[in-house]
Amino acid sequence: MSPDDAPDSFTANVTFGTPRDGDTSPFEGAARLAYASPDLIVQLEGAQEQVRIPRASVVFVGRSGRTLRLGVVKEEQSKTISLAYACVVTVDTDENAAHLEAALDRPGLATMRGAIADQIAFTAGLHTATPRTFVTQTLLAINVLIFVAMVATGVSPVEPQNQELVEWGASFGLKILDGEWWRIGTAMFVHIGLIHIALNMWVLYSIGRLVERVFGNAMFAFVYLAAGAIASLASLTWNPVVVAAGASGAIFGLIGALLGFALRQRRTIPVTVLKGLRNSTIGFVGYNVVFGLSVPGIDNAAHLGGLFAGAVIGLLAARPLELVARRAASLKRIPLAVLAAAALAFGGIQLALHSPYRAYVEFEDLLIAEEEEAVRAFNRLIVMVNDDELRNEALAQQFEERCLARWKRVVDAARRVRIPAGSPLAAHARKLTSFARLRAEALEHLVRALREGDSTAMDQYLELQHRADSTLESLSK
Repeated sequence: MSPDDAPDSFTANVTFGTPRDGDTSPFEGAARLAYASPDLIVQLEGAQEQVRIPRASVVFVGRSGRTLRLGVVKEEQSKTISLAYACVVTVDTDENAAHLEAALDRPGLATMRGAIADQIAFTAGLHTATPRTFVTQTLLAINVLIFVAMVATGVSPVEPQNQELVEWGASFGLKILDGEWWRIGTAMFVHIGLIHIALNMWVLYSIGRLVERVFGNAMFAFVYLAAGAIASLASLTWNPVVVAAGASGAIFGLIGALLGFALRQRRTIPVTVLKGLRNSTIGFVGYNVVFGLSVPGIDNAAHLGGLFAGAVIGLLAARPLELVARRAASLKRIPLAVLAAAALAFGGIQLALHSPYRAYVEFEDLLIAEEEEAVRAFNRLIVMVNDDELRNEALAQQFEERCLARWKRVVDAARRVRIPAGSPLAAHARKLTSFARLRAEALEHLVRALREGDSTAMDQYLELQHRADSTLESLSK
């Protein structure tokens, strides 16, 4: 009996599953199956809608008795075969199974059949290794909820201010170097506007579930958080005066981890899947790096830091998908990956601690503290002068010990500051250093004027004080 002599339709149990998501099947259950038309038609029992699949897109993979394994491809003629669905069909009789095989097993499909079979096996291995992908959805929810909370408290959903972002936990190097190291973890959950979070969440949703199945739920969460933190450290080391936020560093880490897995487990991944991953990930990374180099404000240091960290962790943590081999490999590879991430984080922290900007932070903190004490002491001394409690020599001694000594310590700290010339902070640091020196020089003239009764020194004190006040005023603009 030829396929043309077969019945138009027959009963079957049909299961279609999406190979990339796999959390739910588009349809599953008892159905009427028809193939004597340009389309393969599936009519589930009790359902009014029909599912039509072009027969040219259906690839016969294999048959065992009344059960057929099929693949549905997006474009049969494309250079990279893209599997849209894996399908298992169990028909009512052996005869109808033979009819369906004859109808779908078209000439010239041997190469494609092997590729689709490999993809189906790879997909099945992913689902066996990690049956559920809940971490990706959890990360999506956390990011979105934080953004909604930001907007609900008055932060602009389009152009949030830097101060608002910092208040919500964005990374700002000067604050981190001043002790707020927790920002390394919080910055990856704060986003700079609606477009920013929409793009990041779209990419996370697109690749997150695949990476989660490849590495497992716990390791996926570790890759995301570790890469995000190391990306923040890279940003801190490269440019600590920029307010940075967003999940892009962590997402680049996921891409890096996927590349690391593909490098170590390349025999596990079908060639067609490997080509697709390589093209999409390299294209995404290349676009973002070029875009970051051409557009000011894009934090390429975080992107590259996250990518490198993810690649290292992924290379070390890559395990086979087969469960027994996977468990055996976990005992050695997971600890190595965790140690590598810790080493990268430690290195990033050490680079940050030896950053020239740390000396600036220490200088600024000292200036704020010493200025407050010096002003308080100065005001108390003025009150004592008005009450005629101190003579000039004693007054000069008090100004020298309680005010001038503090400003000299600030000037000494300023000498240790070495801000790179091209830094946006360089001009501000120069002005702040000049302000401290002017205050110290002014007090030196005041002390000399009190001790020697030198009116010229007093005029110089007033002039330097005026210049210091003008410098301070220019800093606030």
